[in-house]
Amino acid sequence: MDTLRIDRINRPKESIPLTVVTVDLPKLTDGPALDRVRQDVVGLIAENPGIDLLVDLSGVGFLSSSAIGMLGMVHRKAWGSKGRMKLCGIHPEVMEVLKITRLDTVFDILGARADAIAQF
Repeated sequence: MDTLRIDRINRPKESIPLTVVTVDLPKLTDGPALDRVRQDVVGLIAENPGIDLLVDLSGVGFLSSSAIGMLGMVHRKAWGSKGRMKLCGIHPEVMEVLKITRLDTVFDILGARADAIAQF
């Protein structure tokens, strides 16, 4: 099974498509999988300045501190390119970590994927 899927969704009211990155790893920890996610998502931002990026973490039940740092870096890169990054599909355990670290106030966190796509 692939751990990362990228979908582009055209939106009639927007000039640029919504890029949805779905991460399907029960534990997103240090190692090759995290490196791949980082490289692929940073590459998307570099190739698409002003990107609207939705990161679907519904397939992730645990984030290491490195994975949380990677999300922060991706958020900064998207913002720096005049783009937006939002998260969706957050498991309660992951949300608890984001709340403890107060990153829930930094990231724009939406609900389930379908609702998030409609709200973006």
